Amino acid sequence: MEPVKPRLETPRTLITCLTQVASKLGITFRTVTTHRYNIGRKTGLQLNTDLARLAINAGLVSIDFGA
Repeated sequence: MEPVKPRLETPRTLITCLTQVASKLGITFRTVTTHRYNIGRKTGLQLNTDLARLAINAGLVSIDFGA
C-alpha cells in the first residue's frame, strides 16, 4: 500500500478536526467553517496555522505533546 502524501493528508486532517469541533459544539460543519472564516477576516489571519497560533497565544487552547 502506498503511503498517503502529505498534500492529501493535510486537508483530510483539517476536515476531520473541523467535523469534530462541529460535533462537540452541536453545530454544523458549515457553521464552523463560517466562524473560522469570519475570525480570519476580522483578525487579518487567513492561514489555519496563524489562527491556531492566535488561539494558543490568547490562552484559549493548550497543546499537550505527551511524554
